[in-house]
Amino acid sequence: MISLIGTDLDGTLFNDHSQISLANQQALRQASAQGIQLAICSGRTLPTVAALFEQTLKVPGYRVCLNGAVIYDPQNQLLQKTALPPQQLLVAFQLAKRWRVRLCICGLEKIWVYQPDLLSGKAAAIKAPRLTLHSEAQLKTLIEQGNKFYKFTFNLIHFNFTGIRQAVKAAGQLPLHFVRSGRYFYEATAPGVHKSAALALIAAHANLEVCQMVLKDSFYPLEISSCGRSFLLFY
Repeated sequence: MISLIGTDLDGTLFNDHSQISLANQQALRQASAQGIQLAICSGRTLPTVAALFEQTLKVPGYRVCLNGAVIYDPQNQLLQKTALPPQQLLVAFQLAKRWRVRLCICGLEKIWVYQPDLLSGKAAAIKAPRLTLHSEAQLKTLIEQGNKFYKFTFNLIHFNFTGIRQAVKAAGQLPLHFVRSGRYFYEATAPGVHKSAALALIAAHANLEVCQMVLKDSFYPLEISSCGRSFLLFY
């Protein structure tokens, strides 16, 4: 009997429109009704993951956000919250500024974006992010005010291939969990923080033995009934 289903969102449970198909919604509701635990494991922020359980699926489940840095149980109780070291965030900003790459720094609910061309006024056609990070001094102030950040990302802008390569090369030397999740998109969390570790924590919390793990890029409801006791599905 399957006891746990864990799935990522982008490139996995989400379709091309960043939505959960009606067929997959029904499959997950049926699984929940049968007593199977559900977990959404994503790089997205808590409000996005929470809304999927509360408004779309309308079933309880584990919420693994920001690549495993923040984990809540089905009763909305915090299981883990691991912030990035402030010094590493400052280094990330310095690298983004030097090599002119886009930097996103993720809090629990908000994302701050540093994008050089937005600050220079040369990108009128680009929609400005909701929260713009203008300077290292601003980032220091946010940190001093007690704000916690759990993930940062680098990604390519305006075909600056040399810049993204150099920024990633330098960031890869930092004591972080640093991964490539797109062709020119890279994500960093604190050491030891990643989705598979989060799923292992959830299995322990639910007193489950993980006996089968499947790594996939897409979600098929039929496989819910074809695997072992704990079926972990993520990108």
